[in-house]
Amino acid sequence: MLSAQGVSKTYGGSRALDGVDFDVRGGEIHALVGENGAGKSTLIKILSGAVVPDSGAVRLGPAAVHSGDPAATRRLGVSCVHQEFTLVPDLSIADNIFLGRERGRLWLERRGMHAAAAAILSDLGLRIPADVPVRSLSVAHQQLVEIARAPRSTAS
Repeated sequence: MLSAQGVSKTYGGSRALDGVDFDVRGGEIHALVGENGAGKSTLIKILSGAVVPDSGAVRLGPAAVHSGDPAATRRLGVSCVHQEFTLVPDLSIADNIFLGRERGRLWLERRGMHAAAAAILSDLGLRIPADVPVRSLSVAHQQLVEIARAPRSTAS
């Protein structure tokens, strides 16, 4: 479970968050809804480790999430899928899924990456070959590729 307790953040004289409590359990889907400036993006950035709160704590199960280190937070299994795509249109689906996490030392292990990408796509119900360029996908399918990029939990 990812949880935030008493999270507050101020930018200059403007209070973005004031004592926010938020819990997410595995398999749950939550929506953050509110006006511009309500603190939605700030909360997501704190939960993903990109922003350090002024007060409060973020935990993933019993472990503290170390704010200010989004890569460490991502290694813990916390991923954020933003509305703006971060895909590279001319790369394949598999290449996009593993971008920045490529497998191989001297050469890319393309076969393994494509097999792993195909399994991830299948889990998401996407029946498109992993070697298809992202630019040829619909917006809905591109969003699923963004979701597929999130690291999978290795816990059983």
